[in-house]
Amino acid sequence: MTRLHKLNVPIKKDQVDALREQFEQLQGNILKGFGKKNSIFIFLEFKNSESFQAQAQQWIRDFAPQITSAQYQIDDKKEGYTDRLCRSFFISAKGYEYFGLLNLSNLQKPFKDDEAFCFGMRSAKNKLQDSSPIHWEKGYQKKIHAMILLTCNNIDELQKEQTNVLSQIGNFSIICLIEHGQVLFKCGKYVEPFGYADSISLPIFFEADIPREEDIVWRPGPGVGPSLVLVPDPHGKQDRGKNGLVTKHYHSGSYIVFRKLQQDVDEFKTRLERYANNVGLSKEAAAARIIGRYQNGTPLIRSSLRSLQDDLNNFNYDDDPDGDICPLNAHIRKMNPRNNSNIPRIVRRSIPYNDKEKSESGGVGLLFTCYQNNITAHFQRLQKWANKPNYPQHGAGVDSIISQPEQDSYSKRDQQLTFYDLVTLRGGEYFFAPSIYTLEHFGET
Repeated sequence: MTRLHKLNVPIKKDQVDALREQFEQLQGNILKGFGKKNSIFIFLEFKNSESFQAQAQQWIRDFAPQITSAQYQIDDKKEGYTDRLCRSFFISAKGYEYFGLLNLSNLQKPFKDDEAFCFGMRSAKNKLQDSSPIHWEKGYQKKIHAMILLTCNNIDELQKEQTNVLSQIGNFSIICLIEHGQVLFKCGKYVEPFGYADSISLPIFFEADIPREEDIVWRPGPGVGPSLVLVPDPHGKQDRGKNGLVTKHYHSGSYIVFRKLQQDVDEFKTRLERYANNVGLSKEAAAARIIGRYQNGTPLIRSSLRSLQDDLNNFNYDDDPDGDICPLNAHIRKMNPRNNSNIPRIVRRSIPYNDKEKSESGGVGLLFTCYQNNITAHFQRLQKWANKPNYPQHGAGVDSIISQPEQDSYSKRDQQLTFYDLVTLRGGEYFFAPSIYTLEHFGET
């Protein structure tokens, strides 16, 4: 049987039942998003003693059967999407080190193929031009070992579960911080705080979810298999040869990037109006040049073959090589030039937040979350593209909205179309999503 982390084509309809055991052990929200209206992220540090470590391991084993699996999502779709609460659990490299499963002073397997994960987000400061961790929110400056995700449409049920979980883990862990996310809707679509439709162009892993392939110019789905986002879970069920080496991994996991991105919405509106006046465009047209899409999701450029109003992904930039229609540094073009198959891909599962509800000094923004099979090769590579004016093509300019460029690294042509200083990193970490099997047997010898 093909392992999910080796499958490099979309999952066919007749494979779903045969892959059931693997789906049952794979955490949800990876191959398909949970799609709930409200989310809570709990960040923990485990207390330092053998007794606390044993308590943490036991709690993880007890919590594991409650984690939402990929198979649950498949069954839930068949039932017409129920409103039940979903749960996930992730471990950082520091967390694996705490449990004695990773030696960060002498990197070897199981995670040596992704150094970004092993060294954590803080160590990426110089590579990605991130803000210094001393400027992050205090909770993110702590030693984060794990993250719990709870998500549900019913906010009362979600808050009740938060209280329940906190009562279970309080004895052996320190709560670094808790984040609350809530989806924003505009004209019936999910939007991010600047007002743009979000989660439009995402990889599609199930053949049944791929739209018909008539007159395809570019599409995020065909040819995308779960190997894009999954890797063997190094602590999952294994077969070993006579020499003791692993010959087969049965279960899969995924690497997660979590970043709290604060967005200055008021200044964005002010600057957008000024930019629109300077270039003689409506605010709607000016806003589209920043992202590469109008705020309703319609791309600036359309396929020369057809222009379907309900098809927001079937286009490329072949007829606009110089960026006359869609600027080269517009966000969606910079991150995905749609011209080859070697483009780094991530699976975004982000949700907006609003800290103004907590205090007058709080901000709004995005709890950015993405899955991939390697953080170094995907997320970090994309962020480097965003920061450099000549990636992924010469003269592209820095990304208009998410770049963190070195001083004076962008050209004069980009200065009008640069809003990157309106997005600020407030903290975050890298994690791994182990298989449910691993968590059910966590710490067992």
